[in-house]
Amino acid sequence: MGVSPGSYFNGMMLSVTNHDIQLGIIKSFVFALLLVWISAGRGYFVLQIRGAGFGAESVSKVTTQAVVLSSIAILVFDYLLTAILL
Repeated sequence: MGVSPGSYFNGMMLSVTNHDIQLGIIKSFVFALLLVWISAGRGYFVLQIRGAGFGAESVSKVTTQAVVLSSIAILVFDYLLTAILL
């Protein structure tokens, strides 16, 4: 692209602030908690979830539900955290 590595890193150092780093750490911690909470909850209650069935089929359905729900929750919480913390 015609940019030297030195000028790239210098521009990055000038544009990234401590607030950006703190926001990234907070968001990653919240996303990890969401992911663990949703996945563990779906896995623990696999037999009580309606329409899941039994055996490997139920595990695959609940895993798919957990992935979809986690993805949506991360998108929503990303928007909320950005709106609140910025």
